[in-house]
Amino acid sequence: MTVSGSTANPHLMIGWRRRAWALATAALVASCSTPATTPSPVAVNPTPTALPATTSDVVASAPTGPPLTLLWQTGGTPESQIQDPIHLAQGPDGNIHVGSATPSGLIRVFDPNGKFVRAFGSTGLGDGEFSFLLGIGVDARGNVYAADFERVLINKFDSAGAFLLQWATEQPVGPAGVAVDAQGNVYVVNHRVHAHGVQKFDGNGKLLGAWGSNGSGEGQIGAGGSSGPEDLAVDQLGNVYVADRVNDRILKFDGNGKLLATIGTSGSAGMGQLSGPGDLTVDRQGNIYVLDSSFLQKFDANGAFVSEWPLDGPLSNAGEVMADAEGNLYVNTDVLLEKFRQ
Repeated sequence: MTVSGSTANPHLMIGWRRRAWALATAALVASCSTPATTPSPVAVNPTPTALPATTSDVVASAPTGPPLTLLWQTGGTPESQIQDPIHLAQGPDGNIHVGSATPSGLIRVFDPNGKFVRAFGSTGLGDGEFSFLLGIGVDARGNVYAADFERVLINKFDSAGAFLLQWATEQPVGPAGVAVDAQGNVYVVNHRVHAHGVQKFDGNGKLLGAWGSNGSGEGQIGAGGSSGPEDLAVDQLGNVYVADRVNDRILKFDGNGKLLATIGTSGSAGMGQLSGPGDLTVDRQGNIYVLDSSFLQKFDANGAFVSEWPLDGPLSNAGEVMADAEGNLYVNTDVLLEKFRQ
């Protein structure tokens, strides 16, 4: 799932990232001298409206793939819009969890039909609070794991949004993406790679392993200045996929950090070329969906290019993507959560 400052290359920023990374860097600097404050509670509209698709909501497909059809979107009224949505994660009940960069720390939950279910989390320095919320992961019991980029920790909540515990991520700064495997192991990718880009914990925060040093070599994860990895995903077999934004590629590891494959080549023409991949998801069949600066691209379980969709029309400003068990795709933009059928 993303962060940076004014020196970032805008070509590598997708949708909300232009604001979110700038906010994160500014907040990180400010936190060195000024304690964080807790804003007033945020009012949440209890019934966001799912909008029906129209004939204009069909995204033109690449020659190799089918169109995407918009099924619904949140945000039918200003009160139901999600302000600066960030990472997505789906629970065992099918509900979709959406983090918000503004106000940071608010996690909203929607059912698969776009109906609002609940919200939890807030800005602050206490238990279950965030200075800057980024990655979200959900385990098989519905527990939610959410990364605080500034405070360098993971908050764990139960399926109803009640705080359970928190732990530090063993890195100086920068936990961004979070993913959980079928056994309940929690994987965290660090935006500012230091000794390791990926860390593996059990569900109670015990460190089980770490890998991926900074660099462009085999199995390394690129980072420098305001650029770095932003998201990771786990497939049904427990393999871990990292969006290596700096090196324009996807890295596939087993659950212990052994490099299995490198997916994509550097370039901006699509058709398997990647330019600043910032987000990814893996479906039940092992297909990999990657958002870069210009396209949503699909690769098969072996890493071969399948199809692509340009980031225009309903996919304009797409920031995050998630696939459900039926192969439907959920995409967030600046203020909306959208669901597409392939």
